[in-house]
Amino acid sequence: MSADFRDALIVAVFRKGDGSDCGNYRGIFLLSTMGKVIATILLNDSSRCLYSCSLTLSVASPVKRHNGHDLQHTANPGGHCVFLLRGHNFHRLLLLLLSVVAAVSGFSHFPVSGFLGKQVVLPCTYKGNVPVSDLQVIWGTPKRELLHKFINGNNDLTEQDPRFRNRTKLFKDHLEQGNWSVLLSDLRESDRSQYECQIYKIDKQIHLEKVDSVDLFVTGDSPVPVSGFLGEQVVLPCTYKGNVTISDLLVIWGTTKGDILHRVVSGNDDLTQQDPRFRNRTKVFKDQLEQGNWSVLLSDLRDSDQNDYQCQIYKRLETGYYWEQFDLVHLSITGCTGTLELMLDFIVDICSCRRRCGK
Repeated sequence: MSADFRDALIVAVFRKGDGSDCGNYRGIFLLSTMGKVIATILLNDSSRCLYSCSLTLSVASPVKRHNGHDLQHTANPGGHCVFLLRGHNFHRLLLLLLSVVAAVSGFSHFPVSGFLGKQVVLPCTYKGNVPVSDLQVIWGTPKRELLHKFINGNNDLTEQDPRFRNRTKLFKDHLEQGNWSVLLSDLRESDRSQYECQIYKIDKQIHLEKVDSVDLFVTGDSPVPVSGFLGEQVVLPCTYKGNVTISDLLVIWGTTKGDILHRVVSGNDDLTQQDPRFRNRTKVFKDQLEQGNWSVLLSDLRDSDQNDYQCQIYKRLETGYYWEQFDLVHLSITGCTGTLELMLDFIVDICSCRRRCGK
C-alpha cells in the first residue's frame, strides 16, 4: 500500500488551560482521501466479520497472545475463523472503527475551477449548531500541506505551507452562518490539487463533524471580454461542444468569489442558491440548450455587476458530477445606456457643425 494512503498527519489541537502544558493538547490524524476509501472498505468487511463472530462467542477456544494483545479464537457457523480482541481492547477496536465511520460518512466532493493569477473560492459549509469558538477547521491537501487553519475563534497559520502564505482568507462575517469556504488568491499552476475542509467539534474530546473535498482546476486562458450599459441587458457567452445529454449536465454560472448567478440541473433551473442581487434578472436560452448554448442573459445591469463570471459545466456519472468545461467572462459596465449615448453623440455632432459653420 502506498505511503500516501497509509500515513497520516498528526495535528496538535489545544483543548483548554495552560498553552505551555503539552497535556492540554490532543492529537488528531488527518488521512488522505484515498486512505479513507480504503479504510471504509476494510471497515465494512471488518464490521460484518465482527458482527457474525459476536454471535458465536460460546464456541470460543482458549485465549492466545499476539503482539501484546489478548486474542480469542472464534469459529462462526460458516466455518470461517477470526481473531477477536477481548475485553477493553475489543471496545477500543470498536471505537476506532466508529471513528473511521465518522471520518468517511461526512465526506462530500465538489469540483471548482479558476484562472492563473485570479482568485477562487473553495466551498465548505457546516449546518451544525456548534458555536464558532468550539470548532476547529483545517483546510489542507492529501499530501498534508496545510492551506488554512482556524481554532478557538481565530486563524492559526503557524503551520501553513509556505506556498500558501498571504494567499488565503476565510469569510469571517459568514462563519456564524456556517460558511467555512476559503478564498485562495493569486492562483498558480501548482495550486491544482484536491483540498479537504475538515471540521471538528471541540469539547472534552475532539469529534470529527464533517469533511468536504474540493478538486481545484487551474487554467491559463484569458477571460472573454463583454460590455454592457447600466439598466440594459447583456449576454454572457458559454458554448458546450460535448456529446453529453442535457439530463446528465450540471451548469453553474457564478462569480469568481463564489456568488451563484444561475444554475441549471438536468435542463431545469435551480435558483435555490442564487445570490439575492441576481434574483429575477437571469435567464438561459432553453430552446438552444440542445445545441450547446449555455449562455446566460443578465438584465437590469448595475455597477456592482462588473465582475469576472465563470461558466462551469459538469457531467453526471454514477459516482457523481465530474468537471467537463470551464469558461471565464469579464463583464464591463459603462454609465450611459446605448440609446442615450447615441443621442448625446448626435447632439455633440450638431453643435460642432454649427460652430464650424458660424451659425
